[in-house]
Amino acid sequence: MMPRVSIVFIRWALIQLGIASTIGLIILISKASGIWIWSWNYRPLHTEAIWFGWIINFVIGTAWWIMPKRPDLPDKFGNEWFAWLSFTFLQIDWFYRIFVDVFNAPTVIRFTPLLAIICFVIGIWPRLKHIIHEH
Repeated sequence: MMPRVSIVFIRWALIQLGIASTIGLIILISKASGIWIWSWNYRPLHTEAIWFGWIINFVIGTAWWIMPKRPDLPDKFGNEWFAWLSFTFLQIDWFYRIFVDVFNAPTVIRFTPLLAIICFVIGIWPRLKHIIHEH
């Protein structure tokens, strides 16, 4: 059975794919027709939604689910608190861009995806450490 955190990551990834595709479609229509020229200003948001919204969320959610489990640990999936923290950090940049400023994010906000990846690695490390020491 898939853990709840993986379900949330993957569902959010699919939502982000829809958002990114819609933004991309509007930009392509603008390119072909010459209308909605303003939409080109949102290309960085489109790129952000593809990389951090769809791809990274999908990869982390799938990796959390598919990596070998550790039945000897209290939580066979690793420390789920770090997975939720990773999800939160990954979304901070996106929500800042949507609700505060689409075009400019402070440096601190730009580093939150890196913090998300670090939290993910810390959370999944007990499962990986077990594999590394066996070989």
